[in-house]
Amino acid sequence: MGLDNGVIVRDVKRKDLPRFIKYPFEKDYNDGVEVCYWRKCWGLRNWFLRTAFPNRSADEWEFKCGVKEITYLWRIVIHYLENPQDWENSIWDFDEIKSSLKEQKRNLFWLRIWMKLHPDVEVIFYDSY
Repeated sequence: MGLDNGVIVRDVKRKDLPRFIKYPFEKDYNDGVEVCYWRKCWGLRNWFLRTAFPNRSADEWEFKCGVKEITYLWRIVIHYLENPQDWENSIWDFDEIKSSLKEQKRNLFWLRIWMKLHPDVEVIFYDSY
């Protein structure tokens, strides 16, 4: 069974977002712009959902995020970069995903700032099995 997770900003174009963001894909396939993507990173996914959405339903697969939730995710990524020994429950060794985590750290940093300037934006974390 697969697991895909990511962060999507709805109803915007790439030109609307900070120019410093490095996108995980060359084009956008969803309703909005994907700024982060993880494949089979159960540990990161579980930690984030447990922290940001502790009362979630098992049937939910989209989670609306504010600055607070994106900050949780940003801090989790930073934790893994600073503590690679904690990286677990993924098909990727830390060395294989380290560069992606660095990009996601930067993307989440700029997304947080941009969200503060655009409080009505819809940002979602998707959880797809």
